[in-house]
Amino acid sequence: MLWTKKDNKTLDNYIHQYKYAGNYVDRREAIDFASTKLNDPTAVALLKTALNDKYEGLRNFAISKVDLKKEAIKNSFESTLLDLAKKDKYATVRAAAIEKLGDYKKSEYLELFKNAVNDSSYTVAGNALMALGKTDAAVASAIAKQMSEKPAKGILKEAVLNEIVKSGDESMADKIIGEFAKMPLGQAKFQFLNTLSTYLIAVKNPEKVKWGVEEIVKFRDGIPENFRNQTDPFINGMVLKGLLSKKSKEASENTGNATLQELVNYIKSVLPEADKKGFAPIP
Repeated sequence: MLWTKKDNKTLDNYIHQYKYAGNYVDRREAIDFASTKLNDPTAVALLKTALNDKYEGLRNFAISKVDLKKEAIKNSFESTLLDLAKKDKYATVRAAAIEKLGDYKKSEYLELFKNAVNDSSYTVAGNALMALGKTDAAVASAIAKQMSEKPAKGILKEAVLNEIVKSGDESMADKIIGEFAKMPLGQAKFQFLNTLSTYLIAVKNPEKVKWGVEEIVKFRDGIPENFRNQTDPFINGMVLKGLLSKKSKEASENTGNATLQELVNYIKSVLPEADKKGFAPIP
């Protein structure tokens, strides 16, 4: 049976529901409603209480509802989030709390994040590395580089790659561009384009960037004709054109760098005429 539930409860009703209803769904509904009324101190109090709910799933849910864009929330919830990040016995809760703490970008949490990167939970470790990236990008990049040689899964694997990509570490070009080159034609390689593009934008060495562009062009041109109308707009219009825009800006700021000027002209040369508009050749 299809139906839509409609409640006309007040915040006070939901506060009472959270305190006295033993059902998971009832408490979750109350937390969810309170998170939409965070200009009301009583709603804030309910959400703070929920951070210590007896069930870890609801503690996790409550953390996800903490809106750090609100200064009052950011200030009053910090100590509770820190306590959860350090002491909660459930990895999912520690991971969620660490993720929120990363948004504070406070150097005093660096040691917490660095220790948590070695947590046995890939989720805790991954969120800690991302929090490090927000707090100290250089430290996060160095740790990510070290961790790239170790087995990783899930969020940790994504975080390691993300920090390396953001840093534009040229010593990792063989790993990032090389692995893209080795990937077989398919959806996974197509999905990796965003990551590769972000890395190439960050990389300053024109030769490394050119290698990456060459591999993108090989991939683009290897896609069967009947799929090109789906893939070309993204590869040409988003990936290559976006990279051209960034490198053109760099070239205009470094007019004495002939290799960079050549790179810009090369990227432009591999684009269809329609995507070259607005980009004048650099002599």
